[in-house]
Amino acid sequence: MVLSMASAAEQDPELAQWLSTRPTVIINMGSIFTWDKAYITEMALALEKVLRETNVQVLWKLQTRADSSDADVAAALAPVAKEIEEDRVRISAWIKADPTALMETGHVVLAVHHGGASSFYEPLSSV
Repeated sequence: MVLSMASAAEQDPELAQWLSTRPTVIINMGSIFTWDKAYITEMALALEKVLRETNVQVLWKLQTRADSSDADVAAALAPVAKEIEEDRVRISAWIKADPTALMETGHVVLAVHHGGASSFYEPLSSV
């Protein structure tokens, strides 16, 4: 059983409003996973293709490794830099609203996750 404690609008009104603007892809690899330059680059290249061919927006929980420089992260994100600037790709090290509340908005069309039980069941709970 998965339950949100409060709606996304109650937990993060600005994010809930942003979610309502387009179908949204959420990328969340959990609280422990950290991204290095190679992983960021591969995901950014994949997102570049998705964004070019669809109307989705992306919420990406991106926690970088401690040894990642800002320059390395910026270089890795270059394929989606324009979409980040336009706020079509939103990157955050932490997402205030709980995942179940985000799914309950009805605006999430795809959840990319690490395969843990909670990450698996949260998207299913809104179906």
